[in-house]
Amino acid sequence: MPDESTLRGLARLRTPLPLAEVAGLESVDPRLAMFNSLCEKGQLKDLVAEIDELLDEGVYDIRPISMYLWAAFSETGLAGLPEIFDTLIALVTTGLDGIGPSTKKVEHVSKRISWLMQKITDAIEYHELRQSPEWEKWTGSLGPDAMDLVLERTTALEAVLDERFAHVRPAFQKLTARLRVVSMTFRIPAQPTVSVAQPVIASIRPPTHSHGAPELHVDARLGRAEVGVSHEFFALIQKLDAFSKLVKKGDLARAAVVADDLMHTIESFDPRVYFPELFSDFSELLSKNIDTLASHWQNRESTAWKAHAQFYRVDLKRFVGGG
Repeated sequence: MPDESTLRGLARLRTPLPLAEVAGLESVDPRLAMFNSLCEKGQLKDLVAEIDELLDEGVYDIRPISMYLWAAFSETGLAGLPEIFDTLIALVTTGLDGIGPSTKKVEHVSKRISWLMQKITDAIEYHELRQSPEWEKWTGSLGPDAMDLVLERTTALEAVLDERFAHVRPAFQKLTARLRVVSMTFRIPAQPTVSVAQPVIASIRPPTHSHGAPELHVDARLGRAEVGVSHEFFALIQKLDAFSKLVKKGDLARAAVVADDLMHTIESFDPRVYFPELFSDFSELLSKNIDTLASHWQNRESTAWKAHAQFYRVDLKRFVGGG
């Protein structure tokens, strides 16, 4: 269960907020810089204490409030999401008039909710991929029912994010998709391997979670590759098998439901979700060198870039070798 001390301030944020003569903090208020600094440094206990004092003063500014909600998630993980989502629901409905800043309020609220959604999504992806101690803590006491509640509250939040908050939708949808994937893993029994019907294209094994770069065993002559897969891959195999069985039974009404879900999966297929080991080295190197790489991406229209791109497409081996 979430730590009540961490979530102490959320209850009052779920009640109609009093109207203040001046809602929120001035942009030059030094407390904003302090909140940002504490948040960026990960000093979340100090951050919560400072924002609690601000709330005690009757100042309800979405900028520090969003950081408060992030601190609540950092402490409670997935189990705290229902309360966090319910707090957001209250803030954009009954509490909206009492939130600051009063200037460009909806724009500020949208921006900060998007920031929060992205922070939560990034944290889930980071800790799930690494199976970190935080991930074990977040998931150790959870089960399908708890994740069902999380998804139920995401649906409730989506219902109140009207056209005024359209800019929140991309980040919100990304988080919702990630939570659905996480929820699915609680329903999948442990499976050491999966046999794929001929022609065999992959030898499948669960992720090893080793600290080094994953090994990819490839035999191009046989069209085989051995790569670790995620729980989502096992779920996909089960769905494909379910569709086949339902069609063979003649139960096309249920088969249509499975097929609809599979088509959505195919259309939005992200190989990183299904083969995380394969992309772990790429993701690490990309993260470490992103600034320099981004500066090169700005030269996509240059003659040199186009020449490199053509060489890359026609002869990858010589391209890497510098030939």
